[in-house]
Amino acid sequence: MKIPPDLMRALLLAFWMIISAAATYLAAKIKRYLDSITKTAEQQAILDRAWKFVQSEVSALSQTSVLALKDAASDGRLTKEDALRMRELATERVRKSLGEAGMRLLDQATGNRSVTEYLEALVEAAVRADKRGDLVAVLGQRASNPPPETQAKP
Repeated sequence: MKIPPDLMRALLLAFWMIISAAATYLAAKIKRYLDSITKTAEQQAILDRAWKFVQSEVSALSQTSVLALKDAASDGRLTKEDALRMRELATERVRKSLGEAGMRLLDQATGNRSVTEYLEALVEAAVRADKRGDLVAVLGQRASNPPPETQAKP
């Protein structure tokens, strides 16, 4: 049985239309996948950058402002108000370091959590790491407080 030339052209045209539609669909899927990888990498980069800025700021404040406040205090300890001020100062410095574009990216990366809450949580984590002496290894500088094992006993 011989297929008429007009029918053959119509079948080939339909075949190529199906192949074209499938290729377009596949290309769109690949693009969405690549976009998600890129977005995830960008988000991870801004989260990492924010953490490094927080570590640096906490370490700097611990070595300067916090030590001065502790020395000025009669009991050698920070008041809750002073600690809150230092947290706010560290958070503000990180915001300035990230800039407007970085803050927008951080806002996208943190999802439902507010950027302020996220940065404050990072500051708290960095303060705990600084008190343990962990920032020495991370930043390669002297932490404001030696690790608990090496602190002088009263």
